[in-house]
Amino acid sequence: MKRLWMTLGVVGAVVWLAAPAMAQDYRARVQGQITDESRGALPGVTVTLANEATGVSTDRVTDAEGRYRFDFVDPGTYNITGALQGFRSTAQKAVRVPQRGDVTVDLQMGLATVAETITVQGSSPLVQFNSSSSDMTLERALVDQVPISGRNPYNLANLDPSIVNTPGTTAAENRPYHHAYANDYDAGGGTRRAHAVPLDGVALGASYKTSYTPSMDAVEEVTVSKSSVDAENGNSLGGLISLNMKSGTNTLRGSAYMFFRDPSMNSIADPTITIAPGQDTSVLKGTKLKMYGGTVGGAIKQNRIFSFTSFEDWNDQRPLTIVRTVPTELERRGDFSQSVLSGRVRTIYNPFTSTLDSGGRVVRQPFANNQIPQAMMDPVALKMLNDIPLPNKAGNTDNWQGSLYENTDYWNFSQRVDINFSDTFKMFARYGQFKADLYQQNPTDAGFFPLSGSNRDGMSTAADAVWILSNKMTLNVRGSYYNMVDEFYNPSLELGEAGLAGYWPTPWYSSLYNSGYVYYPALDVTSGTGTATTNRLGRQGREWYQHPDAWTASARMNYYMGGHNIKWGGEMRSYFGEAARFEPINLVFNSALTANSSDTPDVTNSGNQWATFLLGALDSQTSARLVPLQEPDLKSYAAYFQDDWNVNDRLTLNLGLRWEFEPGATDPLNRISQRLDLTSPIPEMQATPPPIPAQASQLMASKGYGYSFNGEWVFASDSNPYAWSTSGLNFMPRLGAAYRLDDKSVVRAGYARFLMPITNVRDTLGDFVNQYTGYAQTTTTLGLANGVPQQVLANPYPANNPVIEPYGQNYGRYTGLGGAVSLDQYQLRPQVNDRINFSYQREVWAKTVVEANYFLNLGSRVPYDINLNMADPAFRYEQKTALNTQVPNPFRNYLTPDKFPGQLRNTATVTLGSLLVPYPQYGAITQTNTNGKHLNTQTVELKAQRPFNNGFSVLVAYAWNHERVQQWFDDRANYEVLQTNGEEGWEWRPTDTPVHRLTTAFTWQIPVGKGQAIGTDWNSAVDAVLGNWQYTASGRFYSGRPVFFNTSYVVSGDPTLSNPTRDKWFDTSMFAVQDSFTPRSNPYYYKGLNGPWSPFTDMTLTKSFNMGSKYRLQARIEAYNVFDVIVWDQPEVNLASTNFGKVTRKRVDSQGREIQLGVRFVF
Repeated sequence: MKRLWMTLGVVGAVVWLAAPAMAQDYRARVQGQITDESRGALPGVTVTLANEATGVSTDRVTDAEGRYRFDFVDPGTYNITGALQGFRSTAQKAVRVPQRGDVTVDLQMGLATVAETITVQGSSPLVQFNSSSSDMTLERALVDQVPISGRNPYNLANLDPSIVNTPGTTAAENRPYHHAYANDYDAGGGTRRAHAVPLDGVALGASYKTSYTPSMDAVEEVTVSKSSVDAENGNSLGGLISLNMKSGTNTLRGSAYMFFRDPSMNSIADPTITIAPGQDTSVLKGTKLKMYGGTVGGAIKQNRIFSFTSFEDWNDQRPLTIVRTVPTELERRGDFSQSVLSGRVRTIYNPFTSTLDSGGRVVRQPFANNQIPQAMMDPVALKMLNDIPLPNKAGNTDNWQGSLYENTDYWNFSQRVDINFSDTFKMFARYGQFKADLYQQNPTDAGFFPLSGSNRDGMSTAADAVWILSNKMTLNVRGSYYNMVDEFYNPSLELGEAGLAGYWPTPWYSSLYNSGYVYYPALDVTSGTGTATTNRLGRQGREWYQHPDAWTASARMNYYMGGHNIKWGGEMRSYFGEAARFEPINLVFNSALTANSSDTPDVTNSGNQWATFLLGALDSQTSARLVPLQEPDLKSYAAYFQDDWNVNDRLTLNLGLRWEFEPGATDPLNRISQRLDLTSPIPEMQATPPPIPAQASQLMASKGYGYSFNGEWVFASDSNPYAWSTSGLNFMPRLGAAYRLDDKSVVRAGYARFLMPITNVRDTLGDFVNQYTGYAQTTTTLGLANGVPQQVLANPYPANNPVIEPYGQNYGRYTGLGGAVSLDQYQLRPQVNDRINFSYQREVWAKTVVEANYFLNLGSRVPYDINLNMADPAFRYEQKTALNTQVPNPFRNYLTPDKFPGQLRNTATVTLGSLLVPYPQYGAITQTNTNGKHLNTQTVELKAQRPFNNGFSVLVAYAWNHERVQQWFDDRANYEVLQTNGEEGWEWRPTDTPVHRLTTAFTWQIPVGKGQAIGTDWNSAVDAVLGNWQYTASGRFYSGRPVFFNTSYVVSGDPTLSNPTRDKWFDTSMFAVQDSFTPRSNPYYYKGLNGPWSPFTDMTLTKSFNMGSKYRLQARIEAYNVFDVIVWDQPEVNLASTNFGKVTRKRVDSQGREIQLGVRFVF
């Protein structure tokens, strides 16, 4: 508590001085200097900044150096005038002020001979001379016209080539009702799900999910940044995607629109799936969408009170490709004699016949004729077969292919009110809400089908006030509250308690279901040895339940003193709510259990996952998991100081310091675990040590190792309620310089440090389950004993290995004993990003600005997970199969269940290898979020951008990106990392991001029609057909991503091919199965072996019909993936797969060409 009070004291002092500023303010600064004709400074000039749309104006008086400054300037177009007795008034018209801009407008005034005003028209500055940050701002003209398939304004961040969206499932979830999309970008290295996504300067995130996304028609501008040196920016790892919404003006303006898509206009959504002759393809084509909406903005009171409202409603049917491998009719009868995989029939072996040969290696007997006898088939597996769909394609792999529609009903409402009480006091308030119900319809009658579905709601409200206290001081105070709902729901996946009892009459699962719904279990049936979910049937992912809330309060003071623009401020954020990710039953079957051996199984020539399933054979990968409803409460505090110092008319220095402190999560009932103290002896084990078999003791002693019977589980308490011990000394310097070379060019350099928010270390969305040990329980099925399964599907949790019931804190320090545990590092030190950038920017011609930028991100304390109870890998490579020898379990019924509660007490024997660890009384002790790795990102970016002017705007940008992260090469390096506390054992490895990236966007009002270069004298009929067309296109082109081989293989050379094809992307003949007891030798990545490149091209064509001077009707056609190009995914790297080395699937975030038609009425 003392630490908390100290923190509140610091924040309180800031509030008292600044009165608590939301970081990431979207508003801009306008500044400059006024001189006479001899370039002498003119003090005392009254400078007026007037918004053309609202008529709202604000005055400043120049200081002794002739400087003026306006802060908290809303994006828009402004007129700037200067007036001083005895001098001609000077005005600059149509100054465009972008979001987060720093606009410099210098004026020159001459002596007055007559009353006159010198006006400069249309020469708004485009280069920012006073900031060392480098941003990309997309103005309304581009936002309105760029084709966006998902109609999500955050999609526009893709136009910055240094920003990359992860090409996984969430990248395909790009609609505005997909909460996670905005934060799935990586802005400059290591920021995925840890960058800022403010709306009107207000935070939106409940961890990595945003509470509210506005409609496209409500957004004014979008700004993307990865290198801000402003100390106000924080609570992120350095990336920022900022939106600001439209405001009302003195003129009543608005729109009403309708858009629709229909499969009849589209190409096949996934051209990679097999289509049978004569098959109805209408269900395989793209989105079916009906959307309508509107906006209206205007003045409630001229020049004083303004309102802007938007509403949008969708009926969205989005196609999702499903490709799965399901058992054939023969396989369902146990006949695998015709099951051809990779051109051969793999022999299936009976795991229940496993024995040890003379060398201690597990060997098995094959099934006669590759057929499983009916009597050996598991009765529950046979029941489940009735709920697994039959193939709809020939073959034994990927033999169910098709699409399903995700049906979504969605609406979105927002309201913003701006009030200008006086020239010195203004405020705005905003409210936004959306609701979406997503439902995936099962296209089969089978319950075991990969479906998802959810209910999603979001709400955000904010208020902001600005007081101009004097010519030198301005105060800004802001507050916000937001919440969201994101919960799994799909009635077609419900199995119900009766259905569960139909599989297992004995209710061993009764304590696992606390979500209110009983869905089909997750069923993973995969080729190989792992637990991949690529062939999951039944429940997709976890049954998430997320109801987070958050509020923020902040304040900022600006003070102007000579050439110094000083600001300081503070903020507080609070995150709370209820959440869980339920996953009650997770069944895993792979081909290794019916392969020739459990020791280095030859999965290319033996074993079949469906044979394993029919036998009901289980290893330790199946789990039953009880997940409690979590209620973590997190607080965040920050303060900052910034001085933007105009040293002279050329040089500006940006000097700042930011402080952040997050004390860690708490729970209202103190259910959170803090740590496992491995220095604390276990009294009972010290008094009565377990009878460790001699073989294990002798092997440990041979390397100088011993056993440590220590371990004390520590829960949070009233005196120390925090999940972690965090540091309050988190100071982040910001340094930058901008040097004005001339009136059209500037060079910049900047450095900024950022700290990962703890809400991104552990989110409030159900990610705290490991910190709820005792309330959360995971029971795994038993591992193989000399290759023989110990449990079967018909009775997965028998009396000798029952599902562990929740026991809360009843066992105190003995919690976790006898089982595997997982906890965050208690001395938590979140990731730090140090960001450095150098840039040159110049306005060249026709308002085009070119920029060259070098960016460097140095990430440290990058979190990783490590097993603190790891055996020395030398044992594995020296003892080989002897490690699988079954020996008496020294913990069988050891002590009493309240002193030794885990699964380890249940089994009569264990493997010898499991006892060659420092803490044999535990399973794996996984320390998550361990501080230590490093990340290095370098980017060279070239950009040319022209704002919309004279009917044309363009953006072309290229980025070369080189990113590496530290990883360990194999288990020996992993052990070295453990032994050296993360100091040694690392190697540098590229990340899964493309090196070359090119983005383009332009919009062109074709100069044809009345008043245009061509057809200026056309009559109305001709003009109605041929005039007022606008063409827009955007493109993104990425080089191939690195291909990684995460599995150990025997590789006889470099498999990279000079001319890869989709049927042979690399040389598969060089790969063979590696013996399990041989150290890894193959690299994770072969230089030059990258996946296919990724092109994305979209286009828009708009026809406008003028209906008088105030009204306009627009007809619009948009084409996404206009050239109908297949954007291919990575090649298959699983040697056991029949598609090994082939590129067979498209990226999930792409699909065949889609057409959208629309009409918009604008007034």
